[in-house]
Amino acid sequence: MSNPYKIKTHKRIYRKSWSSILVRSFLILISGSVLFGLGWFLYEPASSLFEGAPSSQTADLQPVADLPAEDAAPNQKDEEEQPQQPTAPKKEEETPAEEESEEPQMSSEEALQILSVVPPITLGSGSSGSASSNTPQRIAYFSQNSVLDAASFAKQLQNAKNAGMQAVLVELKAPSGLVSYPIQYIEGKDSNYTVPNPVDLKKIVAQIEEAGLIPMAAIHAFQDSKFQLAEWDAAVHYENTKMLWLDNARDVGGKSWLNPYAPQAKEYIAKIVEDAAAAGFQEVVLQSFQFPVGFATEKMGFGQTNGQSKQDCLKSLSEFYRQQAERLKISLRIEYPASAMTGGNTAAYGGDGTALVNGPTAVDCSLLQFNEKFETDQLKLENPQNDPKASYHTIAQAVANKGENLIARISSVGLSSEQQNEITEDFLQLGYRGVIIPYA
Repeated sequence: MSNPYKIKTHKRIYRKSWSSILVRSFLILISGSVLFGLGWFLYEPASSLFEGAPSSQTADLQPVADLPAEDAAPNQKDEEEQPQQPTAPKKEEETPAEEESEEPQMSSEEALQILSVVPPITLGSGSSGSASSNTPQRIAYFSQNSVLDAASFAKQLQNAKNAGMQAVLVELKAPSGLVSYPIQYIEGKDSNYTVPNPVDLKKIVAQIEEAGLIPMAAIHAFQDSKFQLAEWDAAVHYENTKMLWLDNARDVGGKSWLNPYAPQAKEYIAKIVEDAAAAGFQEVVLQSFQFPVGFATEKMGFGQTNGQSKQDCLKSLSEFYRQQAERLKISLRIEYPASAMTGGNTAAYGGDGTALVNGPTAVDCSLLQFNEKFETDQLKLENPQNDPKASYHTIAQAVANKGENLIARISSVGLSSEQQNEITEDFLQLGYRGVIIPYA
């Protein structure tokens, strides 16, 4: 039925009709102004319906999947700015409860672009370990000597890959204090703490990645008897003298240590972490992160401590290196022995080692640290090497609740490949993110 009147809604003018006359009559009894407002909102959608035009309230809506790429993936740019790594695609992170609003959908091409850009191995920011999905589960530990032997290094890498390893942890600084690459730190003195035939770290990283493995770097922090030959004040002294404190008699192999309170030692370790990141290592594990142990520890002289306890000193250093790693866009773990995290060996940490856990952590679970008998209120072991599998299971259970982002380090001494695999699987089933196994 055609409409005999022409409607001009843009001028808010309505021509007379029988319906408008009736409405106006009714409005006279109520209020002319109320009717006008009500009629305006009801008339427009009704008019659009009869004329077959879409309502102004829905005309601008489009399917979410058809949004432009820049709207459909608002965070894509930020993700692309992160460094890349040869790992599995990044899994979707959980959205906090307060941000559960529905996100626009992306096309399959856009999704593939984002999945192909993943962050470096981030085993957790802080103690939460929110990005732990990229943690390699099987990590081969390569000693400094194995890395220096260029003839066998590539072969060992391929063997590790064939054995199911996913990452390689390379020892950049050994317990002796020697670094494996040509460090440039103190001009004219770097040879005091560098191996005779250093390797090119970038080439090492390239070889690891070419083998399909993830490069990680191990740095022994304060167990070091070399750097103080160039920087005397970085060492622990004998009481308050200029002599170096040794952890045993010199004629039986006593060694000096770096002083965790000394800023020179702190900055030197930071330099090695920086070099590792620059070379392309995606994670650093700080080992020997402790105060010295040995004989006559009461004679150790630390110089200026500003009244800071040993444990507070290590906490402060831990936070310093974690912040440095965050700036360098790499992941960082600090290793503590299982004995110190279960009530024993507390002297080296100024108290309970668990109190130092403030982020991704490696746990040294090797059996030698427990001797023939170890007993605290948290862990009891007797002759642990008689039954390695059972002993590792007991240790894993005792430490599993000490942090949210743990990887374990075991010893391969006396273990067959089958036993190593069984122990590794046991740790993973108990919630550990990965296991480090000495390999070469």
